[in-house]
Amino acid sequence: MSELSKQHLESLYKEFISDRDVARLESLLDRPNIFKALRIGHYEIRHSNFLSWLLSPTENHGLGDLFFKRFLRKVYSRSQGSSYSLIDLEDVDLPEVVVKREFLNIDIILEFQNQVVVIENKIRSKEHGNQLLDYYQKAGEEYGKKELEFVYLTLAGDEPSDSNYTAISYESVDSILSELVHIHGENLSPAVRVYLNDYLSLLKNDIMNNGEVYELSKKIYKNHRLLLDQLFEVKQDSTSLIKTFFENQVVSSGCVIGSSSRTYVRFLPKELDEIIPKRNSGWSKNESFLFEIQLNYQSGKKLRMYCTIAPGDNEAKEVLKKCFDQLLPDFKPPGAQWLTYFDKRWKFNVEEYALKEVHEIEKFISEKWTEFWPSVEKVTQELLKHKEELLAIRNAKL
Repeated sequence: MSELSKQHLESLYKEFISDRDVARLESLLDRPNIFKALRIGHYEIRHSNFLSWLLSPTENHGLGDLFFKRFLRKVYSRSQGSSYSLIDLEDVDLPEVVVKREFLNIDIILEFQNQVVVIENKIRSKEHGNQLLDYYQKAGEEYGKKELEFVYLTLAGDEPSDSNYTAISYESVDSILSELVHIHGENLSPAVRVYLNDYLSLLKNDIMNNGEVYELSKKIYKNHRLLLDQLFEVKQDSTSLIKTFFENQVVSSGCVIGSSSRTYVRFLPKELDEIIPKRNSGWSKNESFLFEIQLNYQSGKKLRMYCTIAPGDNEAKEVLKKCFDQLLPDFKPPGAQWLTYFDKRWKFNVEEYALKEVHEIEKFISEKWTEFWPSVEKVTQELLKHKEELLAIRNAKL
């Protein structure tokens, strides 16, 4: 794309800031939202927590069993193998419903009457390995003769790999909750009403991309494409430039660059690159463990360095987790799938640093690298103690 003249840019910018749609979008984005404030939008475990709360008839949301019954109506009406009657569902007593989180490593389990509903929840990640089959077998062993129903809940209602699961989309969650808020909103406490509306806003605009913010954004982009493309091109170039400096630091320190992306630099010390299992992980090169540098953490306001055990290869994950339990015996990593350790963060803006002199960029990166490097050495020494065990996994076929 050719560079626009300053005069042309100023003309486009005046049109942009006088657009009423832009003002409307600013107003929507400025509204407080508890879920965005807590930055939980794309964390599956947080969505599972919220859904568990909604599905429990005795919780303090004020909806009673309304969400519980409407959600299960969707499930049972779409299920191919269930003999459970929707009429029986209407007779379920509120106190008898038991909602479990992360039991048997399963996201959500509902128990009522002689029924057990197993829910595997996916927001951005995909199922890995034999995950669904594994949960199916575990639930069967645990609940014996009870009637089991399995749900695969995803953004778009993706087809599950196991035919025992019924596919449900987040569109169903949005539809049910929107209807309940519309009909019963006035009977709910003000705090709960705000809470539910914030969640619906998050679903529509940040997760499903069908809300007012998303539609306004599309309209504004269409009307101001020339200006926005120019700004985005500058931002892209800034990220690429700064990423190169970090990659140079990684290589000059004797490390190997691993599965990376536009805003992530991932690496391993050479001695770890030779032993870390590379089978069926969530990264493009299938590493089961990597050190990560995130250039735009918290919407480009911070730089982050840490290390991560990836999901997928459960055998490798167990050995790696054992190593970190030795290193950090009292630390519990956040999340259930991607396990992160030695997390360090600094104030950082990619666009600002792209305008600095080369020696300033290199000085900043060197300083932060020096702060993080002792963690790299400590982890490397611990993992090398398990070299033979890791090599055996690496060389074994799945």
